[in-house]
Amino acid sequence: MLRQTEISTDAVTLEWEAPKNYSNYSYLVETTNGSVLQSETVVTQHKVITGLLSGTNYNFTVTTLTPNGTQAAPVTVSYFTRPYSVGQVESKTLNTTAVRLLWMKPPEYKPEYTYQVKTTDCRSQNLTLAVEEAWVSGLPPGTNCTFCVFVRAADGIEGSTSCTSQYTKPEAVQPHISSLGSNSSILVSWSPPHGNVEFYTVHLNSTPQALRTLNSSNTSVLFHDLSAGKLYTAVVITCSGHFNASSEFITNATYPNPPGSISDLTKTTSSIGLRWNEAPLMTAAMFHYQLTYTSPQGEENTTTTSNTSHSLTSLLSGTSYNISIATVGAMGFNSEKVHIYKVTTRPLSVKLLKVSTREEGIVVTWEEPDEYKESYQYNLTWQSTDGPISHRLIRENMSTLDNLDPGKQYNISVTTETEDETKGAPRWISTCTKASPARNVECYGPNTTNAHVILTCNIPDGQYSGFEVTVKDGEINTTHTCNHTVANLRHNTQYFLSVTTESCGPPSTAVSLPCWTGITNPPIPEDYGSLVVVSKIEYNKFNLKVKTSLLSSVNGPITHVGVMVTDGYTGDISEFDKFVGKTYKQWQEDDTPVYMATVVENSFLSRSGDNLLNIEIGDQSQWKGYTNGALEANGKYQYAIVLFTSLELQDDLVNGQRSLLSITNFFAAVPLPQNPGTVFRAKGFCYLLLP
Repeated sequence: MLRQTEISTDAVTLEWEAPKNYSNYSYLVETTNGSVLQSETVVTQHKVITGLLSGTNYNFTVTTLTPNGTQAAPVTVSYFTRPYSVGQVESKTLNTTAVRLLWMKPPEYKPEYTYQVKTTDCRSQNLTLAVEEAWVSGLPPGTNCTFCVFVRAADGIEGSTSCTSQYTKPEAVQPHISSLGSNSSILVSWSPPHGNVEFYTVHLNSTPQALRTLNSSNTSVLFHDLSAGKLYTAVVITCSGHFNASSEFITNATYPNPPGSISDLTKTTSSIGLRWNEAPLMTAAMFHYQLTYTSPQGEENTTTTSNTSHSLTSLLSGTSYNISIATVGAMGFNSEKVHIYKVTTRPLSVKLLKVSTREEGIVVTWEEPDEYKESYQYNLTWQSTDGPISHRLIRENMSTLDNLDPGKQYNISVTTETEDETKGAPRWISTCTKASPARNVECYGPNTTNAHVILTCNIPDGQYSGFEVTVKDGEINTTHTCNHTVANLRHNTQYFLSVTTESCGPPSTAVSLPCWTGITNPPIPEDYGSLVVVSKIEYNKFNLKVKTSLLSSVNGPITHVGVMVTDGYTGDISEFDKFVGKTYKQWQEDDTPVYMATVVENSFLSRSGDNLLNIEIGDQSQWKGYTNGALEANGKYQYAIVLFTSLELQDDLVNGQRSLLSITNFFAAVPLPQNPGTVFRAKGFCYLLLP
């Protein structure tokens, strides 16, 4: 049997069976197409014949040959080669149900060729055509169809298939849009179109979620979190492949939101200013607000504004109003109303606010405000510069503030309040409590060269800015502390001082007390030489009469008078005070050129100059650690007067450093006469004089 095993566009593969029991045969293979084209002897039972034309009918003859050349009867078969394929098929979607196909003629085209077009993956259909173009219709919309074109030769043998895929256009939907009474969402819905849809896209204008993509099983979408009171336009797009179809634009609106809460009220005696939060989720929406307010008499008034604040004017003072606010949005939709009840205008302020101050209290008085109502009360507040705010509610027009700090500033206000605690403008006054007097005021005058008084005290209660110290004769000293020194005074003088505490308000009650200045070294009058008289001179002593005018008490009373003696000191007067502690014995032993002979108390404290103080030198009297030893006959002695306003002893001798004293210069020498007896006393020796 001779048959083909494979046919291509330019070759045919033949095979056959050899006669039985013969193995040395050969075979003559001839190919003809009106004439012998090829002839070849083969020893196998198959042959590939090449170099043929596509789509052409060929006769193939095989003759068996014996080894001696005998030919068997030939066997002939006829086959067409396959035509070439049409190559690339181009497709173009015409509408929702039709696609146009185009292709080029295949190589080695034959007029007897026909084309077969097969449609799959949608409604299957076959077309036989003699031209290179096909219009495939009746397809389902929005469907991806596969189109295969192949060439068929005269005997029906087909070439290779050339395929392409193409979508039909999807159909548009007829959507519906509704807010369903919501102020924040829009529902877009539709019925599925004919044919197929791979997915839907839904556009909603002016939203962050403007585009939503849905699979083909969904036929509605709900847009959330939209602005209230706004128009929204939607379009639904059906999509299949790279084709889409838009629906008509449809519009609806969300309901407006009610206004936000009222965040601020500004009230005067004749107006109410309101501020509220904008209605939420209404960005870029066109809307306004409608305000309605009702007076106590039931009269209703309405006004509109596009702002979130408004002032209602020409109202009655101290009167309550009921107010409501609603949002009016797109398509005239109205929101629910926001209410605020019993908003009261401010009452008028009190009049003639006055205060009177005490040390720890303030009395506050005022007059009732105009248009006063019996329901009014007063909020009285007070605060010091460094303290907390205190307040009390009263109905009277007078109140006393107690337990306050003396000398402190207080800011005081009185505010009229209505029954619902609406406050009028506060009336202010600032005052200071009276300062408190200083405590434990004392004074003392130290013994210093410059007379002054040192004032001490404990600080007063409360606050103070300083102290005013007044001397009786009118001199005023101002100081920041009550520990103060009053200078430029006279020694040993009583002064009456007055101490007043100063503060931001009235000064305190004055604290008065007498104060003595201290004492200092007594003065030596310029004419001191005429104020001491030597009398009653004896061979071993002499008497001094001291006039009291030498004992001036201008720097303090002279308490003691001393006499220093020398028999020849010529040193500087500035060194005299170092001899006040020297004794007669030391002088006798030549340890000192000057010694203190004696000290007497001043028994004449009167300032009259008529009295004399008698002091005898050399009478061998004893005072404390001093001996008023006898003088030597025929000796010449100088003396100096020592005046004490304060005498301090140390080991019974005068302490010149701690005592207050002044010393005159040495007076002229006093010559002593001859001893009338027989014994002559010289310094440290005794002589007996014989006739």
